[in-house]
Amino acid sequence: MPKSYDNLLMHIVYAVKYRAAVINPLWRKQFHQVMGGIVKKLGAVPLAIGGTDDHIHLLISYNGDLRPKDFVRDSKTSSTDWINRHQVLPCHFHWQKGSGRFSVSYKLAKGTIDYINNQEEHHKGMTFLDEYRMLLKRHGIEYDERDLFQPLE
Repeated sequence: MPKSYDNLLMHIVYAVKYRAAVINPLWRKQFHQVMGGIVKKLGAVPLAIGGTDDHIHLLISYNGDLRPKDFVRDSKTSSTDWINRHQVLPCHFHWQKGSGRFSVSYKLAKGTIDYINNQEEHHKGMTFLDEYRMLLKRHGIEYDERDLFQPLE
């Protein structure tokens, strides 16, 4: 085969440090658009970006050239820089360490896009912590409760 073709879909979730509710609806839409640009700059295609005041979900299609953990690191760094540079918060912004990275089959992409686009409605009935546990269980990932979120310092 002289050429390789990739369509790797990844659902990424990460939280604001201490799950602080600081991603304000007043600038959230603009932030999600900025995240779309960051995703593209990192060589991926943003299929859905959503979240609430304390976390973000991304569904991306990427070619596998960038390791998933490097993609997350770089997207966190760039988005943190944007938030702090635009001074949309009265304090310095940080994402928490770690993330959830889940593979998504092409057949389930539409459902995942709908899920990400309906985060506001979804979280009227479920906390982010419960949602994150559900995602880990759904993807067969064993976890230690103590490792899910950074404790308050």
